[in-house]
Amino acid sequence: MAKLLLPDRKDIVDFGEPDLGAWLRPLTLLVFALITGGVGPWLPGQMFTATEHNRVLASYERYQIQAVADNVTGTTVTVSVAYEHSVDERTWVAKNVIPEVNLASLPVGATTDVRSSGFGSGPRASHGAARLRIALGGTSPKAHVKVWVTLRPYA
Repeated sequence: MAKLLLPDRKDIVDFGEPDLGAWLRPLTLLVFALITGGVGPWLPGQMFTATEHNRVLASYERYQIQAVADNVTGTTVTVSVAYEHSVDERTWVAKNVIPEVNLASLPVGATTDVRSSGFGSGPRASHGAARLRIALGGTSPKAHVKVWVTLRPYA
């Protein structure tokens, strides 16, 4: 298996015989690790995973999300993490009606670990790009949030 870098598209193309064993193994990625909240180039209280993860997040059929939050300030702070997908990487649609991590409580002064119950595309296949939307709720919410996702193919 060889890799070809296409710098104009910022893409890597694999050619040759695929390593099917690698494809069948779960892949765990740290996709987000920032202090969230306040004002920035995103919607207040919302941030998204970096675009470098868009293709790989859409490449697998099943996913499990884990979020860890600490240094929480604010009142009645919650975190939600939603899987979104897109055909053009400009217009995004939530994969599910209810976010995968939905309004999980983040107590001030504690480290909180929350997980999704595990999701898959089921009858609705994903588009070619995917991202995670991380949203804090509450009054003046701010927290250091890390989000991991474990991706698995249907096997």
